[in-house]
Amino acid sequence: MGRPERLLVTFLGTGNYDTTEYYLYPNQRNRFETNMTCAAIAHLAHPFDRIVAVTTEQSCTRLPLLRESLGQDASHLSSLTIGEPKEEKDLLDSIQTVVDILRPTDDSRVDVTLDITHAFRHMPLVFLTALNYLDCFGNAVLARVLYAQFQKGIPQTPIIDVTPSLTLVRWSQAMRTFLDTGRMDHLVELAQHYKKGLEFSDAGARKLSELIKYLRALAHPIGHALPIEIGRCVASLLSQIREVADDEIIAPLFAETLRKIGTELSPLQIEYSSAKSDVQLTEQELRRQLSVVEWFKGRNRIGDALLLLREYIVNVMLLDMSPREWLDLKARSQAEYRLSALTRLRSLEELEGLLSEDQRVLADKWNKLTQLRNRYAHAGFGVTSVQASSDRTELDELLDYCHQLHPIDLRPEAQHHRLLVSPLGLARGVLFSAIRLTEPDHVIVIASSESSPAVDDVMVHASFDRNGVQVLELTDTYIGFDEIPRIVERCRPTVALSEEVVCNVTGGTTLMGEVSRAVGNEASRLGVDTVFVALVDRRPAEVQRSNPYVVGQRVELSSHLHRHPTEASINTAGGSSQTTEE
Repeated sequence: MGRPERLLVTFLGTGNYDTTEYYLYPNQRNRFETNMTCAAIAHLAHPFDRIVAVTTEQSCTRLPLLRESLGQDASHLSSLTIGEPKEEKDLLDSIQTVVDILRPTDDSRVDVTLDITHAFRHMPLVFLTALNYLDCFGNAVLARVLYAQFQKGIPQTPIIDVTPSLTLVRWSQAMRTFLDTGRMDHLVELAQHYKKGLEFSDAGARKLSELIKYLRALAHPIGHALPIEIGRCVASLLSQIREVADDEIIAPLFAETLRKIGTELSPLQIEYSSAKSDVQLTEQELRRQLSVVEWFKGRNRIGDALLLLREYIVNVMLLDMSPREWLDLKARSQAEYRLSALTRLRSLEELEGLLSEDQRVLADKWNKLTQLRNRYAHAGFGVTSVQASSDRTELDELLDYCHQLHPIDLRPEAQHHRLLVSPLGLARGVLFSAIRLTEPDHVIVIASSESSPAVDDVMVHASFDRNGVQVLELTDTYIGFDEIPRIVERCRPTVALSEEVVCNVTGGTTLMGEVSRAVGNEASRLGVDTVFVALVDRRPAEVQRSNPYVVGQRVELSSHLHRHPTEASINTAGGSSQTTEE
């Protein structure tokens, strides 16, 4: 694309214009004597590729005079006659006519200079409206608005550039965009343009540059709903707004809009933090985060508000769980997992009775919020249609709930500190070692009809209370994989009431190990800390059969911990490879 086409638009009236010396204010060295302002502009601000003279039916008779005054520039002249509008349709037709004249024939751009010296009645408004319309498509830009300040009896006439008066119009449009949507890019662009267009002292220019820097810094986190970055940027911006607005560096009307921006943003600021990691999770910070949610909701950014509200609930729970690590991804994942586990407990009829009323309500709200958030987080890909009005109503209800939310325990009150889930095949030593190496206070044994009679003997040698043992038998210990859901369901209440679950996946048949693993996976889904281990006895098989009750070696396979490490108390006695001498 080449340079933009330069277009000069002027207006012709029916009056008699006196000859005078024109100059482009403030440069008085270059002057041009004529009785037509358009001819002076064409000469002093040349070159123009096109010149359009707008006339009425009465003033079109002045076109020959203008053509003569333009001299060699007359070859670029064309005219447009517009009648007086009598109703709204006439006015819209006039705007359409002007749009058609101004719009380029290809993808190029037109830079328009508007001479309003002899403009009549409504015509400047028609042209400004048409130019604003074309500006939306990038087709035409209003480069300058000029006005010749003619005074009778004074031989020189300055041509004044009144374009800066339109800057406030554009600034107001950008301000409206910010207030309606929170988008700041247009404000940043106009502030930069304002700085370039006017002269400032060195100190004023520095302060205005700092203001633009902070506006630009805030545009990204507001555009992407980043609440901590927003809070820190707002604090810096507000300080700079006060300096620029209160020191009368800019015109009062612009200063007023800056103060309005400050008023809109002030509830979002974080008072002080030298680094993001210094931001503390406090009740005050939580209140600020709700203000951020309200701010985005007020600008109809429903998806962003739902995203932030879900993170807010995580933060409320972290206020009690681990406030110092609230920005740590692991701590946040643990809190989120607990909330999801609470929802699963709520969904299981046999377990929801374990929850308090506060826990049940929180589970319902978390589930609803997650469903709503996912509609936007996954870009609407799903069978449920996204309905803005109903989503906004549900967002309002969730916000009301969150204003009253306080940290609560996300787990039912535990009855067991550590639960061991272990198979028992024909080799009794595996279960014996599992009990000795994990020190549980409750045990679930996965057994068969052949192996279950040995449970009592194992408990005696392990010095474990038989009343703390639950034995679940498989009908077919080899291919009865369809029995796994039944066993998991039987284990679920005990698992849900445990602080920790240790699952031994060795001993007995392959299926028994799979059952133990399935129980562990369900424990993890219920938000219970879960560890998977294997027990190894390196002695020959005949020695193991003759003397089974010797503590073997524990190997930790994996763990799913849903509490912060400072809370966890899983016993790792013997480490990951404890051995026993034969």
